[in-house]
Amino acid sequence: MTTSTLVPAGDEFSGGKGLGLFGRGDQRRYSREIDRVKAEAAIAATEERASIALANLHEQGRGLIANTAMTELGALVALEQHLAEISPRAGTLAAGITNAVATGASMKLLRW
Repeated sequence: MTTSTLVPAGDEFSGGKGLGLFGRGDQRRYSREIDRVKAEAAIAATEERASIALANLHEQGRGLIANTAMTELGALVALEQHLAEISPRAGTLAAGITNAVATGASMKLLRW
């Protein structure tokens, strides 16, 4: 396979390398265009990294909310069981409250 001088490989155009085939005016114009494309690529890469970082933070937040909700729900269930032992009527009412809290927390987590 032969190497073509029309399509440089790698980074041959950076810093003006490979532009010696063109006149000075064209060299400056092509160098500016190459610099512009590199800058746009760097900005796009930075934006992509920021988007990934934001998505990771979002998922960490969801995990923290889920952990907190499950901890609180565990405490409510323990209280519900205790109330059911000392007063069956209170246990029944507490079960409704626990179910409502669990449903509300689940819905909030789904919307997060």
